[in-house]
Amino acid sequence: MAMEAAEIEKLIKQGIPDAEVMINDLRG
Repeated sequence: MAMEAAEIEKLIKQGIPDAEVMINDLRG
């Protein structure tokens, strides 16, 4: 999975809860 932080942030801005869960998981 090669998702950049900018890509994930863009998903969050679009209102996708999964993206926020994903970024929280990546940050640990």
